[in-house]
Amino acid sequence: PGPRYERAQEYVLNHKYGEAAEEYEALLEKDPDNLLYHAELGLLYYNNAEQLSAELGWDHARAMDGTVKHMK
Repeated sequence: PGPRYERAQEYVLNHKYGEAAEEYEALLEKDPDNLLYHAELGLLYYNNAEQLSAELGWDHARAMDGTVKHMK
């Protein structure tokens, strides 16, 4: 998938979820149909919603929370 994807994965491993989310979102801007990027971002928000809401702001995380609930 490339260096940006690898950087996102590294951020996740280091618990830098906000940075990881930003990388996945940037990847999706360039390749909006990529199912891997959608899955990774969805799992990131699903598993780390509380920390992401603190890092990215409540509105951003809440918007994604609705998307994640819809996917369940």
